[in-house]
Amino acid sequence: TYRFKDLYLSGGVYLGGTVAANKLDDYEEGTWAPILSSDANVSSYTTQVGTYTKIGNVVTATFNVQMAAVGSFAGAVIFITGLPFNSASNACDEIGTVNVRDPASLISGGVYLRLVSSNNYVRLEQYSGTTTADHNCPANKIDTGTLLQGSITYLTA
Repeated sequence: TYRFKDLYLSGGVYLGGTVAANKLDDYEEGTWAPILSSDANVSSYTTQVGTYTKIGNVVTATFNVQMAAVGSFAGAVIFITGLPFNSASNACDEIGTVNVRDPASLISGGVYLRLVSSNNYVRLEQYSGTTTADHNCPANKIDTGTLLQGSITYLTA
C-alpha cells in the first residue's frame, strides 16, 4: 500500500531476477544533429532535428533533415552522420527506415538506411531489384527541399 512518487537508484535496478543480465543501469534520452554528407556536406538546412533513447546498449535514433539548398552537394553515396553513439564492432549491419518526401524526383524503389558496425553514420540505400547491384543512393537523386525522416535501432559499442 506504499507508493513512491520518484525513485532514484544510482546503481541500477534488477528486473526479473538478480543476475547481471537482468540489471538495468543505463537509460538516456537526448538530441543529436543529423548531417547530410556525400563528397560535400550540405551547408544549410531548413530542418535538422534528431532525438534518441538509449536503454542499456540499445539505441533508437530518429531524425528529420531537410536541405535549404543543394549547392555543391554531390557524390555516389548519401550519408547521414552524427548518430549519438558508435555501433558495436561485432554487430551485423543494421537496417533502418526512412521516408523521403518531395521533391526527391529521381528516387524510385524501396529506400532504407544501413548502419555498418563500428560507425556513427548511416548510408541511404535503395533496392534496385537485384542482389548484385550497388544499392547506394547517389546525392543527385535528392533536391533542395527534400525532407528525409528516419529511424534506426542499433547496438552500441
